[in-house]
Amino acid sequence: MARQIADVATSDIGTMDPLPKKVLTRYGYLLGLAPQFRILQNASEQRLLQNEVFQSVFDRYYQGKNQEAFVQMVKNFTGQRKNLSLFKEQVYQIYDFLQSTSDPEKWLGEHFLKGYEETDFDQLEGELMESIQQALYEAENFFDFHLSNEGQAFGKAKYLEAVQEVLDQIASLSERPNKEQLTTVLKAVVAISRASNGGALTNRARKEELKDLVTAYNQDKNLHINRLRDLENQLYQLEFQKTFHHEEGPMLSLLRDFIRDFSQAYLERKIQEKAYEFGDISHFAIQILEQFPEVRQAFQARYYEVMVDEYQDTNHTQERMLDLLSNGHNRFMVGDIKQSIYRFRQADPQIFNDKFKAYQEEGADGRLILLKENFRSHVEVLDATNDVFRHLMDEEVGEIDYNQTHYLVAGSDKQRMALPQHRAEFLLYDGSQDQEEKDRRRGSSPWSRDHFKGEILLVIKEILRLHRVEKVPFKDITLLTATRTRNDAILEAFDQYQIPIVADSGQAHYLESLEVMVMLDTLRTINNPLHDYPLVALMKSPMFDFDEDELARISLQTLTDQKQVAFYHKIQLALEQTAEHANLMDDKLLAKIENFLQVLSSWRAAAKTHSLYDLLWKIYEDRYYYDYVGALPNGAQRQANLYALTLRANDYEKASFKGLSRFIAMIDKIIENEHDLASVPLAAPKDAVQLMTVHKSKGLEFKYVFILNMDKAFNRKDQSGAGHPQPSKRDWF
Repeated sequence: MARQIADVATSDIGTMDPLPKKVLTRYGYLLGLAPQFRILQNASEQRLLQNEVFQSVFDRYYQGKNQEAFVQMVKNFTGQRKNLSLFKEQVYQIYDFLQSTSDPEKWLGEHFLKGYEETDFDQLEGELMESIQQALYEAENFFDFHLSNEGQAFGKAKYLEAVQEVLDQIASLSERPNKEQLTTVLKAVVAISRASNGGALTNRARKEELKDLVTAYNQDKNLHINRLRDLENQLYQLEFQKTFHHEEGPMLSLLRDFIRDFSQAYLERKIQEKAYEFGDISHFAIQILEQFPEVRQAFQARYYEVMVDEYQDTNHTQERMLDLLSNGHNRFMVGDIKQSIYRFRQADPQIFNDKFKAYQEEGADGRLILLKENFRSHVEVLDATNDVFRHLMDEEVGEIDYNQTHYLVAGSDKQRMALPQHRAEFLLYDGSQDQEEKDRRRGSSPWSRDHFKGEILLVIKEILRLHRVEKVPFKDITLLTATRTRNDAILEAFDQYQIPIVADSGQAHYLESLEVMVMLDTLRTINNPLHDYPLVALMKSPMFDFDEDELARISLQTLTDQKQVAFYHKIQLALEQTAEHANLMDDKLLAKIENFLQVLSSWRAAAKTHSLYDLLWKIYEDRYYYDYVGALPNGAQRQANLYALTLRANDYEKASFKGLSRFIAMIDKIIENEHDLASVPLAAPKDAVQLMTVHKSKGLEFKYVFILNMDKAFNRKDQSGAGHPQPSKRDWF
């Protein structure tokens, strides 16, 4: 046992990323690759390199022999826009997906055109017609039942005429309707639903005693109508695809060729820089293990067992690595498809699901062991979780049929002991109270006036009750949100009630802090003082403190024959006192201008001979700016933001990039894409409420959990999996 413990330090225990790196470092020479390389993991640096390579490949195609076809293909992505952003992002998305495959070149050759080549329009059309027919008949049953029952309570309401029109249209279908009939009736019903600005079928009765009937009808009606509208949209898309299918093949082939050339050129550039993404390292490692059996056999002989945790978040590159490292019968995999949260990184939960199903079969190559017992959460939390998942998850949504096989079970007698105080609770916020609250608190802070912020107030009241009545420490309470987009409102509200709260760092938006924006304008001015906006911003900043009156007098300094003059030239004219309105310049202002130009000149000279890191610190020290922001409220955080900027500048130059203008371009791109750079963390209060995303909370354990904004609709654009934290005592939704 002592020997085993001593060997732990040298064992291969960790994430998937270090293992391919170890293979490449040791055996990269077999592919002609140097063992010294760095990880290209900063998104900004990656995008900078990608953009340079993309532009080079794009120019080559644009000037090539297939120019006309290439231009037409690009226009399919850009539309009427005059920039390439949409086409570029499409290429990058496909490239990111390719990085998750075990062999990108093979996938492009064998699978990229598969959807186009194997499209069976007759089958798709038949399935769509079945769906349309079923949806129409279900709508007919709903509206017919309504007319015959609760609809009688609304007399001759106008919406009932539209309901009858819908029933007449559906009744016109023959016993075995064909495509033309179904299409005609579908379009007619949808058209009726869109009449009167989309309200033809809406019950607008206002009698209080009929309110529940009205609400129930309108909700059910919307379900049927939205389904029919969605089917009409699917029908339109199918007809569009059929019409232009013959044109898609050449375009897709050209797009595939472009992506292949871009991927190869980008890889060559990274090899030149000796900087690889994690996907590159994995592909190199797979290539080594596949092409050199002696290396593969050495690794297989070394590992008695290959154990994998969080298997549901495996991608195809990692799966291929595991295949090559194991001997075929020594893999042990643990996972939970309900906790799959990395689809945005191209993880494929279906890898887990396929084995989960296969290992249930008799004579399977592997054995399935169900680990249903949960040793963290009380039975009340598990019952609530099972109840929610049972209603939400099936093979289509969630990729599993959530039944007794998947139910979470309390793993100990202590957890199975019923404790009503730990039951999950739903805090329902009545939005109709917003106006009353607004009137009562008129003139106070704006956060209480918003519906979401009203929900926050409800949560705050419950937290204060827990803390004051049940003596629950703030540190035992956690707030979970889907995203960080509303963190500002939460932090503001908690601050008003003097509740300590700590948000997970995530991507701190320090580039948008005032002190950093001043420094960015300073760098822009040093790089090119002819840009008026950053120049004026620098002059008006605390470093030079020009006021509006002084700037206005400078702006009037022009020559008679000049109409448009850069502000920098106006400054020079003011100092020379040769311009119109020179009489507006007094000695105090002239001295101030002279000092400004001298300092700016020294900074521009330093930019040519010093590193960016040294230049930034020179600016901080010359004007005492670092000390100045430290004396402001929240000064420690402000100084941390400035320090983070210097660290990023240092990392930028370490990454083989040089030049102030290129650094500024990179920062501008980061801001444009809403990326950011990690700031320097400050010490957090010990007894504070925790605020984090559901994604960030995966695998953690909390005593009291509030899940906010549960009425938010699902994200249909990116239905990534989400991890499910396991509270030990109690949930609020």
